[in-house]
Amino acid sequence: MKRIAFITTVLALLFFANISRALCQSITGAWCGSILGSRIEVTLVQNDQMFEGIANLTDIMGTQSTYHVVGAVFGNAINGLHGSGHTFAGQLVNPDIIKGTLTLKSGRQFDLELERVHAATVSQHSNS
Repeated sequence: MKRIAFITTVLALLFFANISRALCQSITGAWCGSILGSRIEVTLVQNDQMFEGIANLTDIMGTQSTYHVVGAVFGNAINGLHGSGHTFAGQLVNPDIIKGTLTLKSGRQFDLELERVHAATVSQHSNS
């Protein structure tokens, strides 16, 4: 009886893990947005529910900073972090928009909206 319960539990977990993976939207690609007048460009690569990426921030004076980030996607929920202690918690509100809150290690919070950059958009910007 215990063996049947164990096998049933394992099969149920595998089933729900596969459903969770199927519901997980891909965030792989290029994203852009702004925060306090600074432009942020993010490139993300998702592998199953985990992702890693590079965020390039260009401030209003033209100074650039690069941040390497990692995180996870659960359904439409996105949670990421940088090694310095900055975190991001948000949602994929549609296939082309991520909205959430960037929390600095100091505790200061900012709303952040990122828009997916499509290939046509990238080529238009590079030709101008």
